[in-house]
Amino acid sequence: MPSREEEKQYRMRKIHIATILSVGLVAPAHADNWMNRLPDELFAAAVSIPGTHDSATGNGFSGFLGLLGGSSYAKTQDLTIAEQWAAGVRAFDFRPCVDGDELRINHGVIATSVTLQTALTTLRDSLAANPSEFAVVHLRHETEGDGSDSSYGTLLTALLGSDDFSGLFADFSRDLTVGELRGKILLTSRDTYATSPVGAFISGWCSNVDWASQTKGTLTGAGSGTEASSPLYMQDFYDTHADGAVEEKVEAVTKLLTYSATHAMRQSSAIRWYYNFTSGYSKTGSIFGTEVSTSDGYRDNASYTNAAVISYLQSNEAGPAGIVMMDYAGVNTSSGYNTLGQALIDTLIANNFNYLARVNAEQYATFCASIATLSERLASAKALIASDYSDVAADFDARVAAIASSLDSLQADLDERYENALLLETSRLSTTAIYTAISALTEDAAAAQAEYDRTVPVSAVTIAADAKVSGIYSLEGEQLSAPPVGSICILRYSDGAVRKVKVE
Repeated sequence: MPSREEEKQYRMRKIHIATILSVGLVAPAHADNWMNRLPDELFAAAVSIPGTHDSATGNGFSGFLGLLGGSSYAKTQDLTIAEQWAAGVRAFDFRPCVDGDELRINHGVIATSVTLQTALTTLRDSLAANPSEFAVVHLRHETEGDGSDSSYGTLLTALLGSDDFSGLFADFSRDLTVGELRGKILLTSRDTYATSPVGAFISGWCSNVDWASQTKGTLTGAGSGTEASSPLYMQDFYDTHADGAVEEKVEAVTKLLTYSATHAMRQSSAIRWYYNFTSGYSKTGSIFGTEVSTSDGYRDNASYTNAAVISYLQSNEAGPAGIVMMDYAGVNTSSGYNTLGQALIDTLIANNFNYLARVNAEQYATFCASIATLSERLASAKALIASDYSDVAADFDARVAAIASSLDSLQADLDERYENALLLETSRLSTTAIYTAISALTEDAAAAQAEYDRTVPVSAVTIAADAKVSGIYSLEGEQLSAPPVGSICILRYSDGAVRKVKVE
């Protein structure tokens, strides 16, 4: 009988194979300028963003160690940064370290062929050519590459503040919207390189699978007030080479996905930002007797974790996935491994529009029901005025018509927003004024009828021979059982006629 661990691995292989077979069914996600189709008002935290882990390794390596072992031990991407952008990637992981008077992007001790200035320039130019888009950068000082060189902060601050990147970086706030970020880079750094961040500082990062620890991160911008910081949930468990670790990794990835997809962000206070790393290495090698990660280890891990995310997103109700950082993005196979990197990008992009379509439909149904309720309330008010305040009912026809017109306009505006998929979780329907107008309608009609009854002189009214008095009322509308002698009251007859009389 198979052990629990063997059953777990069997289920993983089934998901892996099924996802590979379904890749051909993934609809093209139109990677070029895909953010152009996102509403400006959408919270950026609610966007599912395809990202890459150690993004610069696809550009090649430099230095003795890089040329010797970069391709075998440190490579996590096959595509260059520019090619990743073209494939639909909009989040990038750069890990610079000090290299003389510049910052070079490393993966551990191994240097890539790209400086941070070159990488940021690539993103700047991509955004200039595609201003509907925005990029997120995850930044970490790769201290293994420079021995924690203290000049890192000075060099980074100077680079980010240079004229080359003037106006490129967005100020962070919890409730940033897509419209506010278009054409810009949101820079998030795990290191406090200065007293104030460009973008945001990340605190509370963890790389284990403990859920409580994963939910204690914070993004903090340069501003003040509650909107200057936001909760950050992250999953970055990366060493998956031990028995059962890949399965543990997949469980951690999908747990955060489940939370992000189902957590509603209807107002600023509910916003959460997410970094979900599918990356990791499930195979290791040895360099001079030291166990290290391998490029094939990253490929093997990606073949499981990327497949798991695709399977999850295709099998569950669409919701925000956050920033998903993957290995071997933009390629479905790499050196014999089914990494599914392009399929995952396409699935994440499509997930945005599946989520927006779901919310759009749900909000439309809810708002239509609210308008229908108001219409019923107006119809009831109109009927009440006609029956109980018939003497003055004609005076309120224009107001009834105006409210009905407002309801028609509200419905037409709602229909247009629905047809253009502009109804978001944060969308609201302004019904207070109409509700108040309907309430005032019956109150004003009652007052007008009372005034009419008070001022209209006693007059003869033709009453049907078989009509009987159905009620006696004071001039204020209070029903009376025994009106006092000498008082003026209103008699209502069964045929609907009304007579003002003096009690003798």
